[in-house]
Amino acid sequence: MATSLNLVKTNHFTPYPAISPSLPELSQKGKTVLVTGVATGIGLAIAEASAQADASTIVMVGRRADVLNAAVSKVRGLMKDPKANVIGH
Repeated sequence: MATSLNLVKTNHFTPYPAISPSLPELSQKGKTVLVTGVATGIGLAIAEASAQADASTIVMVGRRADVLNAAVSKVRGLMKDPKANVIGH
């Protein structure tokens, strides 16, 4: 007999105010962020949020060069500071 457990009351599919990267307390200004598995999914979302949170350097690590390069370009476009670095490995 299969039972359905619902351990989570609410599923969030978009960012909500409490975790907005624009919040001052979540600022990444002056910090270097390393994100692995960054080409798609959660890794890419973390890299994008780090760019929006004003990280000074984002190091993105992925397995597939073509997908990684596309992700690096996308995140570079989100960086607030033109001197900020986005590095793909």
